[in-house]
Amino acid sequence: MKTHKNLAGTISLAMIIILFAQCGGGKTENGKPQLDQNPPFKILDAYYQDWVAGIPEGGSGTNIYISLGDISEDVVIDKIYFRKMISDAKLSPQTKNQYIGYFRKDQRQDIIMDIDPVKEAQNIPREPFPFELKDDEAVIAYRHENEMKYTRVSDLRMEELLAYPSTKPKDDN
Repeated sequence: MKTHKNLAGTISLAMIIILFAQCGGGKTENGKPQLDQNPPFKILDAYYQDWVAGIPEGGSGTNIYISLGDISEDVVIDKIYFRKMISDAKLSPQTKNQYIGYFRKDQRQDIIMDIDPVKEAQNIPREPFPFELKDDEAVIAYRHENEMKYTRVSDLRMEELLAYPSTKPKDDN
């Protein structure tokens, strides 16, 4: 009887260890997400374009455009990581299967504002950026088969600066 209890305890312990080992969500032993070398889509084109507003309070930033091909319907593109910034990936209304990441440069990343004064007082900094990227690299986060996965986009092409024109102030008369 004692051996049955020991056997059941050993099996239970092994099952718990196996279950917890699966909870990493695609992360490696150093805690950084693992990059998928063979994503379920093709990267057809990828470029970024810096922009500046025509008025001082308009700000500046960078937009990244990534066009994908052979993307199956069970893939959901989630985020784009670029130069230590993270943006939601937005589907372009003009171009089929093109995703855009909008990055503003004038936002302070180290301050977290909250309507709850207790949370704002704590002002917990964000997690460190999870990837080591060159200036011409980005990472796409996507969900496939109910799992979050990541793939690197290398050799992003830089397009010409987009300078929005300044507007004349409206005359109130």
